[in-house]
Amino acid sequence: MKKRILFINGHLNTGGVERSLVDVLKHIDYSRYDVDLLLFEGEGEYRSEIPQDVHVYAYDITHIYGSLLQTLCTSIKMRSLFLFLYRLAVFFGNPLPVLRLFLRPCHKQYHAVIAYRTGLANAIATRCIKATKHISWWHHGEMNVFGKEKETLAEEYQLCDHIVSVSNACTRMLQREFPESSSKFITIPNMLCADEIIAKAKLYNPVLTDKFNIVTVGRLSSEKNMHLCLETAAKLKEQGVPFHWNIIGGGEQFDMLQSELQQHNLSNEVTLHGSLSNPYPWVANSHLYFHPSLVESQGLTILEAMALGVPTISVASDGPREFVESGMNGILINPAADEAVRSILQLYKNSELRSSIVQNAFATVKRFAPATVISQIEELLIA
Repeated sequence: MKKRILFINGHLNTGGVERSLVDVLKHIDYSRYDVDLLLFEGEGEYRSEIPQDVHVYAYDITHIYGSLLQTLCTSIKMRSLFLFLYRLAVFFGNPLPVLRLFLRPCHKQYHAVIAYRTGLANAIATRCIKATKHISWWHHGEMNVFGKEKETLAEEYQLCDHIVSVSNACTRMLQREFPESSSKFITIPNMLCADEIIAKAKLYNPVLTDKFNIVTVGRLSSEKNMHLCLETAAKLKEQGVPFHWNIIGGGEQFDMLQSELQQHNLSNEVTLHGSLSNPYPWVANSHLYFHPSLVESQGLTILEAMALGVPTISVASDGPREFVESGMNGILINPAADEAVRSILQLYKNSELRSSIVQNAFATVKRFAPATVISQIEELLIA
């Protein structure tokens, strides 16, 4: 008899957590599992990639984000009793009874429920869903919950059977932060679907310069440290290096970075592309992938560049340190522009080193193959 599994996430918009979830859903053995997916912030760009075997329950509570009166009016206009009652419940401090009443998975019995992120997904999984196993996933490279929110998370972790993080460094951090649940934490990395990435990289041909092309993919936010790319680009320009840097990603710092780019007179050397649903052709056709992030739970975009045969330079945060052996399959640096320039010039001038790093990186990628990661998830489900 098949085991019934429920995954819970906010949405399927473009993002690392969502990409990871979609990859898991693509590789589950549906001859063994009946899988439901609960979304509470709408669907998103990745919805089309969800296998037909998955039964998707999609709600959208984002309609009632905002002031009480405005959002109650919105729910009335939408003729949604669920949103009306949910917004009132949020106002009075406890929306879970409303969720239990209206979310259909709350009326089913599961072998396992998996909250694929913290926050509301975790609250629903641990307090609203009837299941034999309650599992929570942690994807962040640092502790990003504090105060009352952290106390609530600690209580939810007490209700979990297992808590999964995507790197050993994250597991150790969580064990320090939540010692009462220490024995529940395990590491299962995000998988890397190399064949799929390679196929997507061939879907179109980006317009690149005939210079040394550098590419960076990531959210434009403070922890991703995109400022380092511009600072490094300014120094490369001063040294007369013929390069072009493509930065792909959206976020709250887009306008600030665009202004900084113009201030440094880098409009001919750096392009901010915003978010792209398929950045892989840009990565595959570049000479170098540069990853400036100060915080990474794993560093999946680095692994994607490795799979595409592109040498990588990355800031040495906890995630990349677990699989990048500097000088062998990539280069790790401190978050300093001068050090970034030295490493870029090293690869720019030495094609043999670039080739050696690429070859060694191919072996690294195999450690994150879908079959390997799915087997770890299935062991967790039957444990």
